[in-house]
Amino acid sequence: MNSESTLTHHAKTRIFQRRISTHHLELVLRFGNSINRQGFQFFFLTRELVKTFIQSRDQNYVKHLVVVVSGGMQSVIVTAYKNENALK
Repeated sequence: MNSESTLTHHAKTRIFQRRISTHHLELVLRFGNSINRQGFQFFFLTRELVKTFIQSRDQNYVKHLVVVVSGGMQSVIVTAYKNENALK
């Protein structure tokens, strides 16, 4: 995980429970698109971005992964989850 992002206690608990690695969070934050909703940024990778930027060994792990970041001066990861229909 890069030094610019920190994880809340809730995020640490959820990524552990959901078996999401910090490496995969970083990939989504680095290469993904983001939208702003309800004061948070939601980062995700489109199919095209997954195929273009993500190595094949990581593709299934980042596919449908959503990383929720609070706004403000520091990036704070609030939670992360996988959901096929999350941003439709």
